[in-house]
Amino acid sequence: MKQKNRSESVFTKLSYVFIVLMLTVFLFRFDSSGYGGITEAKLTAFNVICGGYVILTLILIPACLATENMNKQELKTLVKESTWVQRALLIFMLFTVISALLSPYRGETWVGVSRYEGVRTICIYVLCAVFLSSFGRVKPWMAYLLGGSVLCFSAICIAQLFGANPFGLYPGELNYFGAGIDYSGAYLGTIGNTDLVAGFLCVAITLLWVSVVRMKGKLRFLLLIPTFAALFVLLKMSVMAGLVGFFGGTVIALPVVLPLSSKTRKIVAITIVLLYIIALVFLCFADIGSGMLHEAHELLHGRVSDTFGSGRIHIWRNVLEKIPDNLWFGTGPDTMSYAKLEAFTRYDADKGVELVAEIDTAHNEYLNILYHQGIIALLAYLAALFSAAAKWIKRGNVSPVSAACGAAVLCYCIQAFFGISMFLTAPFFWMTLGLLDGSLRQKR
Repeated sequence: MKQKNRSESVFTKLSYVFIVLMLTVFLFRFDSSGYGGITEAKLTAFNVICGGYVILTLILIPACLATENMNKQELKTLVKESTWVQRALLIFMLFTVISALLSPYRGETWVGVSRYEGVRTICIYVLCAVFLSSFGRVKPWMAYLLGGSVLCFSAICIAQLFGANPFGLYPGELNYFGAGIDYSGAYLGTIGNTDLVAGFLCVAITLLWVSVVRMKGKLRFLLLIPTFAALFVLLKMSVMAGLVGFFGGTVIALPVVLPLSSKTRKIVAITIVLLYIIALVFLCFADIGSGMLHEAHELLHGRVSDTFGSGRIHIWRNVLEKIPDNLWFGTGPDTMSYAKLEAFTRYDADKGVELVAEIDTAHNEYLNILYHQGIIALLAYLAALFSAAAKWIKRGNVSPVSAACGAAVLCYCIQAFFGISMFLTAPFFWMTLGLLDGSLRQKR
């Protein structure tokens, strides 16, 4: 929908401020105590920036109506021209609220029990995406701001990967190499948990490389510097969910994002499908060493071990066993800690320690929604993603913005099958989803 009047430009400018704050203040926010306090520091920033964007937008709408900067007909048009993505997301939010109201732990679903992924956080996610879809606009300068932020973030991570401790994020004399030995988990950059870092990089790297391909002007090639720096971090920290998400999503996205003719795109798409089939056949017959490829070989032969996927099979099995008890509305957002699922333990031969992990999230964002908010909420969420995907496939080759945002959403969604959602990085996905939907709805 074209936005010409003064009131809509106010919403768009507010969206610009929001995007800038997220790529600067939010991304680099941490506490003086380092990783020990980074969750609380980021939570404050999330509530102020994301929550503030939602509240200000909700205040501005009636304020603009009262001052005649927006008339009722324009508001009706905005609602009438809402997209299926927006509608599905609002249904997802509605059933998230319903699941919380019906939850036996209702009093704790507002904030969440263990990961702050309660009703408040999820509502902010959804409304940020919906408002960006309606009012957000992507400008070329945003790509360069993203590139600068990602380069700075990657520089911090690279320093840590080589033993340094910038900003004293690790306590005392500790560093990255103490992961799993001196402390549980692995932490990098100004985000923390490397699984979450991988989710952010899936979005950021994809946005950058597609921008290089689809933008105009020689200056765009400067974006290759943060692209390769961030890719180095992703490869070096070796989080499988991130690697599968980025590389798998990138290959799938090629026919859509590359500026090719319709005929060539079909040829590329068929070639990619054939290559994936060949790879599956190869993995079926060849057992390559250990790790992910060995596990894929075993799975193709129907042999499943709870240790596969760094224990994700164990986690998924335990979570799935509990879902039939609360299939329709779940147990309420972020309440899995009360399920008292069997902890996962494994021995890390490289580090010589036994790792014990309590289960408070499904390590699969889709399964996590199904458990916490129920099947209707999950179907609404998937409907939003598939609706966006359908339009992206159709129009991604036309619009550079749609191409970049769609590919980034795809990469994130693939890694999300093995990852966790948390407010430290999830807002970047929701922002990208909203901007994707907004770019697809604009008349050209």
